[in-house]
Amino acid sequence: PRRLGLRARITITFALGALALSVLLAGTTYLVARQTLIRQREASALRQTYVNARVMRDSLRSADPEVPQLLASLQTPAGSFPLVLFGDRWFPLTLEYGRDALPAELRQRVAAGSAARMRYSLRGDTVLAVGVPLVDMNASYFEIVSLAELQNTLRSIRLVLVGAAVGTTLL
Repeated sequence: PRRLGLRARITITFALGALALSVLLAGTTYLVARQTLIRQREASALRQTYVNARVMRDSLRSADPEVPQLLASLQTPAGSFPLVLFGDRWFPLTLEYGRDALPAELRQRVAAGSAARMRYSLRGDTVLAVGVPLVDMNASYFEIVSLAELQNTLRSIRLVLVGAAVGTTLL
């Protein structure tokens, strides 16, 4: 077997170093972007859920609340599905996202009187569920927020960074 010359070995060494540096930079960038985007999406969902819970609490104080109409009137972001436990009855905005769409652990925490949130997989999509007890009203407000749009954004970022790492290495 013929040995590589000095020039070829130096070129390969630089190419491998460039690849390692590009992968390290792309990985770090992805992790930082991912954490930032997830944190922002969760903060936004929490703010909106607490606003909606306050609106629901105030509306449930009326003599004869129409819970389905109240749910439909809430300001919810796209991909967000509110539901309310009022007394012993569940009122979902859509039947697809009812009581069974919430993890039992989240329902138990909220029933115990503390607000809670949980990220989990629902029908193949990652969702964030937030629950807020409405203690005065014998009710609980929940919102299931789809994170599918965020997952698509992260997938795009990952593809761009992999392409950049490969392109940098080739250059």
